[in-house]
Amino acid sequence: MKDDNAYLMDGTPPEEFLKCLDSARDFAPEKVRNAADFADEFERAWTNEEFQAGIELPWEVPVRIRLSELTVWTGVTGSGKSTLIQYLMTWLMAHGERTLIASLETKAVRTLKRMSRQAFGGVLIPQGALKECKNNDERDQLMARTKPDRDRTLAWMGRKLWIYNHAGIVKWRELRDDMRWARRRHGITQFVIDNFMRLGIPKDDYAQQADAITAMAADAQDLEVHIHAIVHQNKSDRSGKLAISGAQEIIGNAHNIMEVWRNEEKGQKLSDLWGKLKSGQMEAKEFNEKREVLERQCDGKFIWRKQRDAEGENTQDGSKMLWFLWQAQQYVDHPPGHEAYREWKFIADEKPEEEDLPHEPPTETTDTH
Repeated sequence: MKDDNAYLMDGTPPEEFLKCLDSARDFAPEKVRNAADFADEFERAWTNEEFQAGIELPWEVPVRIRLSELTVWTGVTGSGKSTLIQYLMTWLMAHGERTLIASLETKAVRTLKRMSRQAFGGVLIPQGALKECKNNDERDQLMARTKPDRDRTLAWMGRKLWIYNHAGIVKWRELRDDMRWARRRHGITQFVIDNFMRLGIPKDDYAQQADAITAMAADAQDLEVHIHAIVHQNKSDRSGKLAISGAQEIIGNAHNIMEVWRNEEKGQKLSDLWGKLKSGQMEAKEFNEKREVLERQCDGKFIWRKQRDAEGENTQDGSKMLWFLWQAQQYVDHPPGHEAYREWKFIADEKPEEEDLPHEPPTETTDTH
């Protein structure tokens, strides 16, 4: 390459030389930036509390949902991961987030039915009333009375929720492309992949698992979204992060690792109690006394194993006991008898178009286990 003097000595006209100077480009890498270039982001990081903390969860835990992060959710099969995450998405939707859920193990309508209960704060057709209908006319009247609730709930979800309409195996690169499109087209900020092992990757292909999770972590940051990936646990004596199935890169690339644990022993004991009551082996008084004791035990736990970018203390390891409200399909962090043991009503009763923040819980709960 010649320098400017040699270029002129070769007979290049001065006007041509000046033209070259005017059109010259800096070949410095675009990603090499001076600290002062980040003035706006720097100011927000120190002055905007939401920028630092993210969105709070519906329970009193030192965990926040922040954009540009990947969270790996884990737990044994049947631990309630899908239900808990769908409730969390409903909560985030009530706080202005737009969500895309890829429930690759169930049909879209099942996801919608469960999330409609979570959004409405209960069942949209009382099952007891449905059974009491004596004929088709009574049934039609019940359907007509409850249809406004269903319409309002679906309209609320329609402003905030998108469903990936595919049940079965999907290639992870295809899903990734669709997620990027959904971000651009619909402004989606929360993505749920349920679950990671349905992405067409053999369970022993650790290299491809690493490629997929690395790409998703990069997408979360590039697109400024939050990606939630459910990953099952191995059947072993290990627990927590060490029990996560698949490549070690799944752990390494996750900004957050959350675990869901279910109290199976409580569920079995309650089932046994109901069985004894129905068979006449136990009187109602004894049943109610034992059931009340059992109900005070938690139904499960929300466990945080890792938070890479969290600020503050006690954010790396801990757990929170949760109780499950069956009709609302919601989780609360207080036992029966506490004033906070009740469902959230996310659907506005008086203004169908009103949105984004949840309404105060009702004075009474409709929960039955």
